[in-house]
Amino acid sequence: MGPDGSFPLFSRWIFENGSGRISRHFGEAPCFSIVHVRRKDRTIEKHEIVENPFRAVETAKGIRVAERLIEQGVQHVGMKEDVSRKGPGYVLSNGGAKLHLVSSGRMDEAVQEILAKE
Repeated sequence: MGPDGSFPLFSRWIFENGSGRISRHFGEAPCFSIVHVRRKDRTIEKHEIVENPFRAVETAKGIRVAERLIEQGVQHVGMKEDVSRKGPGYVLSNGGAKLHLVSSGRMDEAVQEILAKE
């Protein structure tokens, strides 16, 4: 958590017609959205889009992405695919990130879905 009470809440997404849609496969998402949410009033204070540098790699894409996210200090991960018993899930959990399965296919709705559970 940041000094101002914010925490990075991560949700992967792809651009489709100008709107954020969540990818179904963790390691193959073309880009990711890192959202910093202020915990006290649940407002989004920062939103970054980062490219997935491992998308074209043959193997272990998800594990490499998970390692990168932990290095960047991501604490919450929203996803459509349950990776809790796969390599990326173990990397994220061991790195201290909390995994959230979301039902929404849109990034903005997924963020609100995760915040409602916190």
